[in-house]
Amino acid sequence: MTTEPTGPVRGRPITGAILGLVFGIFLTFALLQMSVFALDSNLVVAVPIVTLILGFVNGWFAPLRFLRR
Repeated sequence: MTTEPTGPVRGRPITGAILGLVFGIFLTFALLQMSVFALDSNLVVAVPIVTLILGFVNGWFAPLRFLRR
C-alpha cells in the first residue's frame, strides 16, 4: 500500500546546489583550458557561484506538476 504526500512536494535543492557547484567547477576548468578567460579573472569565482545558485533554484522547482503523470 502506497500513500501520496499530503503537503506540498518540493524538489531536492541541496542536491541541485551540489551538482550545480560541481558543474560550475568543471565548466571553469574547461574554460580555463580553452583560454576563454585568464586565471586572474573574476569569472573563475563567479561561474561556480552562479551555477550553484542556478542548481539550487532548479532543484527547488524541479518536480513541476504538469510534467508528472
